[in-house]
Amino acid sequence: NDVEDVDDDALNPAKINRNPVSAGILTKREANIASYLTALIAAVIYALLSPAAFIIGVISLIVGWIYSWGPVRLKSKPIVDLLSHVMMLAGFQFLTGHFAFANQLGGPWFFPFLFLVSLSGYGELYNELRDYDGDVRAGLKHTAAVIGHRAATYLMNGLLIAGIIGAVYTIFVMQLVPWWV
Repeated sequence: NDVEDVDDDALNPAKINRNPVSAGILTKREANIASYLTALIAAVIYALLSPAAFIIGVISLIVGWIYSWGPVRLKSKPIVDLLSHVMMLAGFQFLTGHFAFANQLGGPWFFPFLFLVSLSGYGELYNELRDYDGDVRAGLKHTAAVIGHRAATYLMNGLLIAGIIGAVYTIFVMQLVPWWV
């Protein structure tokens, strides 16, 4: 993401130093090598978990790659950016963990899944709104830029509420996590 966003991030004073490539800490080549090496290590670890975890994990890696990759760039497609973000950073990770221990999607999975993907969506919209003015000036077309600041704020808060409901149900009703944790 930082390699693909280097030109946009260099134009935004708030982002230039958060991106190690635009800040000059890493070259594009070094960042690409680190990214591909990390992806390879992750794929090997996914393969050690289970066949289903490997498939979902590899799908997560592919979505993570095409999320920012120039020719596809899912992050520049409204709604798709939000869905791919929540699945890449929360949904697929949850499902990979689930399938490391189970052969099918059963048992208490829905509310923990809702909890994680909703909070991930909240975080994505929070970041889009934080960078809203600079992103709009740069011509970026993510969900918040297309639906507007107000609608994105409502959606972000709706996702936060859904995440809280998922968390409360998971923790207090299902008691999936023991109290001592």
